[in-house]
Amino acid sequence: MNKKEYRYEIGDKTYIQRPLVLGQIRQLSSVLDGISISMLTNEMEMARLLLDNVAPVIAVVITEEGKSPQDKNIDELAGCLEFAMDAETMAQVVQDFFACNPVASIYGKVSEMVSSMKKTRPATGSTGPVSSSPEGTSQGATGSSGGSPPKSAPPGSTTGPGT
Repeated sequence: MNKKEYRYEIGDKTYIQRPLVLGQIRQLSSVLDGISISMLTNEMEMARLLLDNVAPVIAVVITEEGKSPQDKNIDELAGCLEFAMDAETMAQVVQDFFACNPVASIYGKVSEMVSSMKKTRPATGSTGPVSSSPEGTSQGATGSSGGSPPKSAPPGSTTGPGT
């Protein structure tokens, strides 16, 4: 097998952790959506936040042997893990997660992809180059060829139709 795979005995079942698939990434994003970690949070508060949410996170990243990631109920598995998984196994699962899913590398690749898309994407609605020269006219103004302004009629003269 080319991909990394980690096995854990939790309770009376064997669970496997493999690199995340797209569905698991979506599930993990949903689980982590409710966690707000402030830059001012101290280490104890951060540890409490992580420990309060570790069972649902682990329920996303591990799968019972012989089953597919899509065949599990995250909430149900998280409830089972809370009373079946010891702290040492929890720490090992978290450590293996980062070995199995190089988050920084994946984030870097996605960032490069988005940056590349921005560079190659044409501007929407644009049909040609846009001039930023001061000779342009505003939307409501009438264009000018650059000549002198029209002369006004002398006082008392009548101009217009019928004269």
